[in-house]
Amino acid sequence: MENKKITKKQKEIVCVIDRSGSMDHMRMDAIGGFNTFLEKQQKKEKNTLFTMVLFDSPMSENIVMYNGIKIKDVKPLTTETYIPRNGTALYDALGETIAKVEERHVAMENKPQVLFLILTDGEENSSKEYTQEKIKEKIEKLQKDSEWQFVYIGVTSDFILNKNMASISMGMGISGYSGVGISGFSGYTGIHDINVAFCSMSSLGESFIDSK
Repeated sequence: MENKKITKKQKEIVCVIDRSGSMDHMRMDAIGGFNTFLEKQQKKEKNTLFTMVLFDSPMSENIVMYNGIKIKDVKPLTTETYIPRNGTALYDALGETIAKVEERHVAMENKPQVLFLILTDGEENSSKEYTQEKIKEKIEKLQKDSEWQFVYIGVTSDFILNKNMASISMGMGISGYSGVGISGFSGYTGIHDINVAFCSMSSLGESFIDSK
């Protein structure tokens, strides 16, 4: 019997991380938390693709740190590369990042499965190009027709803000992640501590890499 070569599905982790002014008080924790998350993912699978956007406002100020490079080549964040400022243009950041990743995937024969992680400590307040309705339409299509999964992680201990961010996640149609090794994540997860948030992201990333 002829043995067929099994090609492992390419994986890509996309991180859209808030660097608006309200993140300043947790800046060092955010840097340390991300670097721990990165180290764990690099140990898990060095050839996973990685994309990261740091966002504030306006959209032209967003920093595309990486766009589909192997995770082994990603560098830790520093105080020079993570500088909180300005407002929270969440929808613009999501729309721009999705467009960049889709554009790159067009030329790829083995289109990756995507785990799209969103981390912020506040509500949308500054987007100009994209609306919640446009983002919802795009996210729901990717979740249905492509191998993309989205998780929105809100970092806050404020009950009202947490409730508002959960509403935003629902309004964008985010369905969450179900993988191996963990019980899964709903579309929105509210977490009071930035370090715990990155630990959750680590669990998600490792589960995603292990999945078929």
